[in-house]
Amino acid sequence: MSGMIKMVVLGGPTFKELCHLVEDINSSGKGVYEVIALLDDNEELHGTHICGIEVKGPLQMAHDFPGSTVFALAINNNKRRIQRMEILKNLGLPYNRFPTLIHPTVVVDSSARIGNGCQIFQFCSIANGVAIGEFSMLSPYSLCALDSHLGSGVLTGARVTILGKAQLGACSFIGSGSLVVENVVVGPGAFVGAGSLLLQNVKPGHFTMGNPALQQVRNIRVPESIVSSSNGLV
Repeated sequence: MSGMIKMVVLGGPTFKELCHLVEDINSSGKGVYEVIALLDDNEELHGTHICGIEVKGPLQMAHDFPGSTVFALAINNNKRRIQRMEILKNLGLPYNRFPTLIHPTVVVDSSARIGNGCQIFQFCSIANGVAIGEFSMLSPYSLCALDSHLGSGVLTGARVTILGKAQLGACSFIGSGSLVVENVVVGPGAFVGAGSLLLQNVKPGHFTMGNPALQQVRNIRVPESIVSSSNGLV
């Protein structure tokens, strides 16, 4: 389509959700993206079609597209939240080729800072002073309140509330329906289960859940590069 920005999607697990996000952005007049290819390292998918888009080949094929092509990451499930950032690093693509995709129903305060490659889905709200690191994803109806900070690669489920000055470390995950209260710090790579009330800090790479969430169990190795990068925060 003439005049549209060509987009290639990397990874397939959440491609359908991403496709609908792009369609809604285009329909609102706030975007002009044409998805032309899907890349995935799963050889069984090569040559198949998802939502009418062909899986052309492995992720490394991204380097074969012209410099005017932009990219979107569709590896947004919580089990691969750390791996997805390592994949991006290994690909070596400039992060400014990953536009941030914000659904037209989202409310964003003019003072908020949002990094490259983020995806923010329906009816989210981002208050003043909020900072969101690159490649983070907010699922529908999530709220980031005054001066809350999210590191790079943070993922949330739907209807997550992050209250004032809370800090979520890089590659952390907050499950659907959870509430993170004011000033709480969630360490890099940590996992907060769905429906949790988080009243205390969570250590890097630890799992917690409950209402309130009290016990913490270490469940994942977090690379030192993620832990040490500005404490995993923006």
